[in-house]
Amino acid sequence: MVAAVVWLARSRGVGWERFNLLLVMLSAIALIHVCGVVVLKFSLGYSWPQAIALGSTVFLPFDILKAALATALTVPFIPTRDAHPTNMETTHARV
Repeated sequence: MVAAVVWLARSRGVGWERFNLLLVMLSAIALIHVCGVVVLKFSLGYSWPQAIALGSTVFLPFDILKAALATALTVPFIPTRDAHPTNMETTHARV
């Protein structure tokens, strides 16, 4: 599944910066959901399936949608590696 997403992103010309941003956002969402499920399990005494159903599955689709939307909206503001000259190029330009 991950390989398919990487292939699709690269074939459509999505830069690694954008893809990395989406991965960071999805990782943060996963961390928040795991913490929420653990809190529900131990503080309210739910079973694991109940805690997952009540604390994660309800919110997960919308959180993923928000991460994708936030990534799409920030794309114009993300600099690419080509936009920044390397130190060597700046040195030669000054000479």
